[in-house]
Amino acid sequence: MGGMGATEQATKKAVIFSSIALAIAASFMLFKDITDITPGRSAEITNYLVGYWLWLSSMATMAAGSLIIYLRERILSPKAKEALILKVDFNNRCGGGIKLPTKGAVYKNGKKKVRLYHGLKAIIWDADIHDAKNDNLAVKALILYSTLEESWIASFNYDDLKHESEREEPLLND
Repeated sequence: MGGMGATEQATKKAVIFSSIALAIAASFMLFKDITDITPGRSAEITNYLVGYWLWLSSMATMAAGSLIIYLRERILSPKAKEALILKVDFNNRCGGGIKLPTKGAVYKNGKKKVRLYHGLKAIIWDADIHDAKNDNLAVKALILYSTLEESWIASFNYDDLKHESEREEPLLND
């Protein structure tokens, strides 16, 4: 599994194990009889009642759900390696970070629209005058939805907020 992230490995394992569980649960339909409570006797299976079908459907739901999550991560992982860069207004501070102006979960980033989700990682930046020249303030942030603010928030460590000219390795690739 070289080259996979820890989350992708975990979801791949979830797909494998939930598929195995589904196969085992479905394999009970292959049997014609079952061992009876009396030693040496067996009873014919005549039908499967609602409990079996609920049990089987729970296995199928788990397998399908873990497969969907795995495939979604595989599709999104190349995009996730590209840094999401959002221009913000650092004057929109709130208790948890910077309040993002959105329409629903959509943030307008220049001409592009970005769909936000809880736990999204981004680099937020804004232009600032620093040492009598224009310089970018930038910081790594975690995008969260705040029920207190009833808004999307870019949460970050204020100690990490620096001008790009002060960083050894700039966050922004002009």
